[in-house]
Amino acid sequence: LVSGSHDCSIKVWDVFNGVEIQSISGHKEEIYDVGFTPDGEHMISVSRDKTIKVWDGLSFELQVTMTGHTNEIDGLCLLDNSVVASACADGTIRFWSIETGKELWAFFCEGQVMAVSTKAAG
Repeated sequence: LVSGSHDCSIKVWDVFNGVEIQSISGHKEEIYDVGFTPDGEHMISVSRDKTIKVWDGLSFELQVTMTGHTNEIDGLCLLDNSVVASACADGTIRFWSIETGKELWAFFCEGQVMAVSTKAAG
């Protein structure tokens, strides 16, 4: 289990006894959302600092930092093991390659986008 914090850290927790295992730093402002790819290989975090960070899912070492939003990023949605969508107060939903950190495409919305989700195919 991981959580994003107001102190700009990501906490890794032991869910069975509620003990913090590790604290991860890298963002410069509050972390608004965090999640794992379905295969557990990567952890993704989004922040008020306008960045998306990709971390190794086991070692929690920083792998990629994505930039391009112009306001706080409020949410993320993992489409699969290779693409993450980000919801931003700049009025965009952007889609990113987890491997390269490159923006793949974007939706431009009216007003702030505070959350993003998807439904499984089928």
